[in-house]
Amino acid sequence: MLELTTSLVSPRNVKEVILFLEKEIARACKMEDSVNTTNQYRYLLIKSISEITQQYPETTPAVLTPLIDNFLKFEGKSTFPSLETILFIREVIEVHPEHRATIFSKICTVFGQIKSHLVIRVALWIIGEYAESLSEVTQAFNTVKKNVGSLPIY
Repeated sequence: MLELTTSLVSPRNVKEVILFLEKEIARACKMEDSVNTTNQYRYLLIKSISEITQQYPETTPAVLTPLIDNFLKFEGKSTFPSLETILFIREVIEVHPEHRATIFSKICTVFGQIKSHLVIRVALWIIGEYAESLSEVTQAFNTVKKNVGSLPIY
């Protein structure tokens, strides 16, 4: 169904499709993690979102917040959708500089909720790479320090 929806997106219905995908993100987040088809569905959802945002870049902000809020927190067998999400976010932040500040602050906000070390690694890279202003650098250090804790460095 997602492949069909993605293939039928046009400028006239892209807003409705994005609203549908936002609802599906929330629904997929609540699905039980033990089912293998759940991870496949989450992956297809991320793939569809990626394809639509490439065709219609103006839809990117609408799907970023639900993805960051819902799909970065998975662990264990569900790490793959989280990793695909953070890689998609890394691509967006590189290709669309106008969204960098929003993505940066959102990643800093949810950083403590990320459970997979693979996702943390990419999120940490994003935080380090795209902290451009003094306030963003301070926010990045505070985020890392808050979530890593005190280090025994002398």
